[in-house]
Amino acid sequence: MAEQLTKVIHESKLTDMGYADLIRYTDEVNRALRRKVYAEAYEQGRIDGRLDALQDKPSPTDSIVEAYNEVYGEGFDAESFGKAQEKMREKLTEISQIPSTVGDVRSLQEIRDEIVEKAKQFVKETTERTSFTTYEFIVNKPKRTVVVLRRDIHGKVLVRGKATAHADDCFNVHIGKAIALRRAMFMDVPDEYLNVPQPTEIRVGDVVRGNGVTVYYSENKSFTLTGVDEENTYENVTEYTYENGDVDWIEDGQIGKVIDDSREEVTNYDEQDAQRRCMGK
Repeated sequence: MAEQLTKVIHESKLTDMGYADLIRYTDEVNRALRRKVYAEAYEQGRIDGRLDALQDKPSPTDSIVEAYNEVYGEGFDAESFGKAQEKMREKLTEISQIPSTVGDVRSLQEIRDEIVEKAKQFVKETTERTSFTTYEFIVNKPKRTVVVLRRDIHGKVLVRGKATAHADDCFNVHIGKAIALRRAMFMDVPDEYLNVPQPTEIRVGDVVRGNGVTVYYSENKSFTLTGVDEENTYENVTEYTYENGDVDWIEDGQIGKVIDDSREEVTNYDEQDAQRRCMGK
């Protein structure tokens, strides 16, 4: 879509474009700006966090200077020289254990993966450690919501928690469960759950949308990737098979964005049944 619109702009002036082309172009520019601003803001926040960590924890170089001043700062004589050397060796051993944060250069995808794993662990530990309440999760992927019902031992709903993914964000059921559960337990939701980076890699199991290069792979169609078609994958182009695609496949260059990277088994959603359960019936 972006390439098509760019071509249109080069071939004609904006004033000559029809309303439909102008609207599509404006929407594409707005989306691109949002993605760019978010990515740069997150990257800057990650850099700032690393700098803060370095300021909070002394660097190995600063620690060595500090240790040297502490051991030798007040001077020593021949008698205390051996003790001073031994103390300095102990200090250097301690300094060698200081973790370095300078080399922490994780990609946005790696950061997302870590946050998803952290969300999974929180849900698992929380729901398994109590014997007086139970938790029921209701996932509505069409509406991009997760609701958790916290029940007592008699099955009565004590409290509900809900999480809704933003329309521009990639839905992830594990992050949704963690957010909903924390709200049901009246706990603060960490910023990393609310501002998790968007996926930058395409993986089997993801639900993706087309990029509009062709009508068939339009931005309004979604595809659940089921595997990599090794026979048709060549050079730098990866072909993915998808659900109900029969012998068809979709290239990575035809994918616009990942809209769901939960990578869970697909289940049919019954909205009326979900509403009854939310009402505690």
